[in-house]
Amino acid sequence: MKNDGGPAFPHNFRDGYGKGMSLRDYFAGQALTGFHIFPKSNKEDITTIVRVAYDVADAMLEAREK
Repeated sequence: MKNDGGPAFPHNFRDGYGKGMSLRDYFAGQALTGFHIFPKSNKEDITTIVRVAYDVADAMLEAREK
């Protein structure tokens, strides 16, 4: 299973951590904000941009482990 970094915004509810986005999803979303400079693109371009955002998120999680 891929390291998702755990919850991005953990809350200690009675039943444990709240469910929500993972730290990996949060990092990917933050990386996407830097890609706003791309003009409107076709679906293939957008898919590539999203893939790159998750590559950035994975690199950030890896750097946190060092």
